[in-house]
Amino acid sequence: MYKRIITRFLIFSLIAGASFYVERTERLHSPYTILKHYSSFEKKKNGYSVRFLRRYGLSFDRSIQSYLEKRMSRYKTGYIDVIMIDVRKKKMIAFYDRGGVFNKSLKAASIFKVFTLIAGLTSDSIGPFDPVEYRGNPHSSNPEYWTNGRRRIKSLSDAFGESSNPAFALLGEGVGEENIIETCRNLLLGTNIMDVVSGYINESTDVKLLAPGLKGSYISPLYASILASGIANDGVFFIPEIVSGTGYISLGRMIDNDVAAWTRHISRGTVIDGTARHYYKKLKTKIEMGGKTGSITGIDPPGWYEWFVGWAPVDTPLVAVVVFAVHDSIKYFSPAEVGLYMMNRYLKK
Repeated sequence: MYKRIITRFLIFSLIAGASFYVERTERLHSPYTILKHYSSFEKKKNGYSVRFLRRYGLSFDRSIQSYLEKRMSRYKTGYIDVIMIDVRKKKMIAFYDRGGVFNKSLKAASIFKVFTLIAGLTSDSIGPFDPVEYRGNPHSSNPEYWTNGRRRIKSLSDAFGESSNPAFALLGEGVGEENIIETCRNLLLGTNIMDVVSGYINESTDVKLLAPGLKGSYISPLYASILASGIANDGVFFIPEIVSGTGYISLGRMIDNDVAAWTRHISRGTVIDGTARHYYKKLKTKIEMGGKTGSITGIDPPGWYEWFVGWAPVDTPLVAVVVFAVHDSIKYFSPAEVGLYMMNRYLKK
């Protein structure tokens, strides 16, 4: 009888131990599980750590994380998220959150132009050297004004860089709603990725409003970091290492290598003579960078949403960054400026 009890106890202990190991391993690979404890991260001489049943070291770069926290503390902005990933080492090197929206679906604004661009390049609806023709003010958000005004012809890189709404509305019509929706699915939008809320699109949205990011598209800052690092990693997406020693998790190839490369190449337009050019010029750096800005009015939380996703160096990226902010009546900083500066600082270490 005693042998039977002991045997059952040992079997139960082994099953419980195995279950605990699996649960612990999954928890330590889940970005949301780790990052939601941001306020209790501990800073030590040898880096940052978080405590669950025991203390775990984090993959953050100590000097970059320390500088990021110091810089962000200057701003009174209510909602801020900054996520940096070392693309080569596949690990998160810095994270900052204020307001707790890092894993929440938020209006994507012109960041959605990245999806439209990838859909166009993937479906061969447009080539990287094809000209883009449109009418109206590039920043107009009203389709009624896109049929008037002088005729403009831009390179795809220039149209992407200046974030032209009418140009990407026409591009979206040419690419087709089905191709854009398929691209979103291929890029895991609408999927729960190990507790990462990716976001979603409203498939009933008019493609002229969906394609430029004016309506119907939502992403989370945490997903945006997976998107940015995946594009930087030649189209192979991954969950970065956050707890030291656990490694990263490959999500597989989501877009072709050449499509990822052309997306990055075209994104130079944003920093060379596009919406982030002033901040890039201020850096006076020789490191070639690329990315995309986005801004739109949001209601949950209320305010002016501003995004920046970027990668550097453009041809062989080593780092990717996402910066998100919700401004109220005062704009204390630019996400593009912070994102470009942080990448430059990390690469010059």
